[in-house]
Amino acid sequence: MNALEAIQLVVEGKAPEGWATTRGVYANLSNYPREIQYYVKCPKCGLVHGDFKSMRDAHAKKLCDVCNLDAINKLKDEVQDVIHDPDHKPKEMSKIVSEAADPFDPFDTPPEGEGTVPVPPEDEPSFTEPADTKGEIERLLLGNWVDVALRQFAEEESVNLTDIEIDDNWGQGDYDADNLEATTRFKVDANGQEFLIFKSEEVAEEYALEIVRNDLESEPEIFTQDWLRGFVDEDKLRNAIGDPYEEWEDDVRNLYYEDLLDKMVEEGYVQNDDTVFFKKNTDKRIENPVRVKALNKYMEDYIEKEKPTWEPWQWLEDIYGKDEAQKQGIEMAGIDVEAAAKDAVATDGWPHFVARYDGNSHPLENDAIYCRTN
Repeated sequence: MNALEAIQLVVEGKAPEGWATTRGVYANLSNYPREIQYYVKCPKCGLVHGDFKSMRDAHAKKLCDVCNLDAINKLKDEVQDVIHDPDHKPKEMSKIVSEAADPFDPFDTPPEGEGTVPVPPEDEPSFTEPADTKGEIERLLLGNWVDVALRQFAEEESVNLTDIEIDDNWGQGDYDADNLEATTRFKVDANGQEFLIFKSEEVAEEYALEIVRNDLESEPEIFTQDWLRGFVDEDKLRNAIGDPYEEWEDDVRNLYYEDLLDKMVEEGYVQNDDTVFFKKNTDKRIENPVRVKALNKYMEDYIEKEKPTWEPWQWLEDIYGKDEAQKQGIEMAGIDVEAAAKDAVATDGWPHFVARYDGNSHPLENDAIYCRTN
């Protein structure tokens, strides 16, 4: 037996075991006190809807989605009429609200003697407090952002609301039917076309950043390599490569005294008539600690000035070629994924990465925005 059938029996005074009603709310008490499932029947169209978790929630949402949307549209029409025709006499808002929130039919009251739903004190709705008419008007006028966005989306794309299907299985979204205000992005299908709807452009940009971060980490080769090179830390790359001329330096330092003296003369760092190292007849003076120390100073000066300089990327290109050098450099030093992702989205715009169909985005009311993906 489904909920609708059970509720009909409650109305007829033949409540199945575990079912009862109070104040126009039906409840399945089969699992009480561990759980109570609340249902309501829309006062406008009679549609049974629910599995609400509290009686207060059931009362607050007694209108079904369709009738709630109708009430919103009526209020919007009244507002638009006033905007476009100052002489228009709008229907009182409180009357529209009361029409949208008719009390339940007396037929829904259980026969005398029927049990009622036990309601915890903290969940008991208050019927003594005055109705918040202004709050009800605002709720009906604005609705939650998802309903408002879907309504305008349907108008923009010329589709019926009933033809729009929300993809609950889209892993990158956070659609929550029980808490639509907490939803920030979700996917819909409209006559075979797929769209993403975002609560704001900031949400869309963050989703684009997620896409770019993932692509940078898994497929960096799909990006312009010269651009991507700018997000590799060259100091880190230099350290990863090491000193390619370390052997050149070692070869100089490992020369014997006489060989080193010959090289310093050859390179012009020591003159061949320097009396520290040569006699008047140009013969070399014998090696001693003082001369070694003096010659080493020339050697250090030579190494500092003459050791070949190198750039990491040029060195990699000389060895691997330009294309392979990019891959090698990224593998060695990695890239600043966050900085690269932000730069890509800031440069190309978030629709470039999200709106895969045509690269365009479309604004909706209340700062919402959507794009097509196929």
